[in-house]
Amino acid sequence: MNIIKRLFYFVLVVVFFAAAAFAIWLFVPFTISEYVRVSEMPRQIRAQYIDIQGDPLCTKLYLIDESGQVGHGIFPRVANDIPDPNKMPSLQNGDQITLEGYFYEWKKTNKITGNIITKPVYQIDVISWSDSYANHYKSAERNPDKFSAENYTDCHP
Repeated sequence: MNIIKRLFYFVLVVVFFAAAAFAIWLFVPFTISEYVRVSEMPRQIRAQYIDIQGDPLCTKLYLIDESGQVGHGIFPRVANDIPDPNKMPSLQNGDQITLEGYFYEWKKTNKITGNIITKPVYQIDVISWSDSYANHYKSAERNPDKFSAENYTDCHP
């Protein structure tokens, strides 16, 4: 009788945990996470070229805010018909460049509640950029699928 009682409790616990796992799977808010353009209008920003030694995957472009302070790393997605400013050998530490393009944000949408969370990611589809040496590069491309990016990291302290 004691074995039957233990077996009954074991089956009851297994059924309880299976039901709980199913309920969690069923009722967990389903979300969609994606990178989306902030606007269909391009935005112009200033960035500083900083060559951080030691890690080849560090972005070399850092946002200059309104007060002139260097901030977040910029992650450019560049059209195939213009050069990537991160890879320009003519740029030196401290050079400032102007980027124009479409900024992105990370957007997480809860499909059940409709709640939306957004965060800036400092990624930009670069359609034109210029440096202090009077070099100007401009692309006619606007299709987001035609921009490519390297996998850079923000290494600025």
